[in-house]
Amino acid sequence: MPFLASGAGVLGGVVALLAFAPASDLAIAIVNRWVTRVVGPKRLPRLALDDGVPSSMRTLVVVPMLLTSEADVEAQVSGLEVHYLGNREGDLRFALLSDWLDAPTEELPGDDELLSAAAAAIDRLNERHGEAPGGGSRFLLFHRRRSWNDARAVGWVGSASAASSRS
Repeated sequence: MPFLASGAGVLGGVVALLAFAPASDLAIAIVNRWVTRVVGPKRLPRLALDDGVPSSMRTLVVVPMLLTSEADVEAQVSGLEVHYLGNREGDLRFALLSDWLDAPTEELPGDDELLSAAAAAIDRLNERHGEAPGGGSRFLLFHRRRSWNDARAVGWVGSASAASSRS
């Protein structure tokens, strides 16, 4: 019988451990519901920009993206246009902040064409929607060139003997 008693204790411990996650989720849900009922929602203060964003508060909306394909570029540019169409009033400008995927070399075939496609798509948006209030382009493209760190040049070598033999 002592074997059964110790086995039941271990089994009970395992069951309690497995029940801990669902029980904690239930406890969190109950506390969240209680807090929501007791405190209730409150309006947050906001800026009253009925006529849009004034030039003194010019704003740049930046959307990051990785340059992967021309189809992806077109989709991102279309998304940027949707952001603009939902926020036409005021001095807002919209930009894509692009970067390359990781690569084994500093430049890959097709990089220049892909970057040119992104720039051309941004130019088309600027032609379609005109200048921003106060002048200048409404849509921008910011691109960071692929930085290249040659592993041998910065000391990231596979073994200590290879690093010490380098001159």
